[in-house]
Amino acid sequence: MHFARLFTTLIVILSLFAFVVSAEEGFTDYIVAITKPVTDEKIKKARADVKAAGGKIIYEIKTGSRGLIVSLPDEHVSALDNKDYVEYMERDQEDLLTFSSSCLLVYLLMGDKI
Repeated sequence: MHFARLFTTLIVILSLFAFVVSAEEGFTDYIVAITKPVTDEKIKKARADVKAAGGKIIYEIKTGSRGLIVSLPDEHVSALDNKDYVEYMERDQEDLLTFSSSCLLVYLLMGDKI
């Protein structure tokens, strides 16, 4: 029982951490896929446009469909979406899924004790 309580506490802490690393208020995280053929120039241009829009580069995807994970101010999303090097943009749902999964796990572990 002690292990289950410790594990549950760890899951709750990790769930709270997921909110800390998610987009800050007024920003939304997006996955930006770059049109093929992907060139270094397109990636460089995308990075510059994100920064020019007041956004931040979170991660560069270098395998499979290359692209960026970015955090953009809500009012500047369309500025990047309309660029010719953008194949598509999709809202990043990872933070929501992490929290939902953690809540489900806590419920399964604790059952009617919560």
